[in-house]
Amino acid sequence: MIDDKIKSRKVVFIHHQRQECFGNLNKQNQKINAAEGFSAVILSAGFSSRMHDFKPLLPIGGIPAVGRLAGEFAAAGLDEIIVVVGHRRHEIEKYVQTLPALVRERLKIVFNPIFEEGMYTSVQAGVAAVSADKKAFFMLPVDYPLVSKAVFLRLMDFWNDGKQEATRLVYPVLGEKRGHPPLLSTEFVDEILTKEQPMGLRSFFLNHQHHAENIEVADETILWDMDRKEDYERLCEMFAQTAKK
Repeated sequence: MIDDKIKSRKVVFIHHQRQECFGNLNKQNQKINAAEGFSAVILSAGFSSRMHDFKPLLPIGGIPAVGRLAGEFAAAGLDEIIVVVGHRRHEIEKYVQTLPALVRERLKIVFNPIFEEGMYTSVQAGVAAVSADKKAFFMLPVDYPLVSKAVFLRLMDFWNDGKQEATRLVYPVLGEKRGHPPLLSTEFVDEILTKEQPMGLRSFFLNHQHHAENIEVADETILWDMDRKEDYERLCEMFAQTAKK
């Protein structure tokens, strides 16, 4: 859930969060080189049981969560955006056909037939779809629908600098808090697909702290999730406040 401390803090968005989610796609060519070799996995297969509604298609500012994230990844220049579906898959598949062509052509829709067995099976389904020529991939649950392209660009820029040779895992952080999405090396693909993780991704991340680097970002949305209905309503309020500015 959204940290209570965040509720009292000034709502701060990167400037582009105030623009239409898909408004700058034609300007993204300058980002292609920076985004080359990166992929994104959006996890959208779960039941959304605590929300009592279907998270991927919940609108914020008139745009469903899954479409908003796909648009941000596309605007950051990524040419491969993997959306893992399961529960109510056909509704998501139908919706993404309405997205702008510059987003739609980058999408891979991956069905996880065993999504009921837990989120880690969807992680594995998404990772299995990452193309062999990629060097790293973002892993982002649809629960974090307002993360901006500025965050993705910041993490990719760090990765491309290559200053930390031991880094295989990068987290965006605000203050001392890690947020979403982490950026993972494709060197981890085989491990994720074949090694048992008792606590799912949590086990994986704990096992690779020595490979991790924290990158400060000026964007609170990396911490804003929508687990329950009240979280979603709060995100909508925050987004509406920024839209007025």
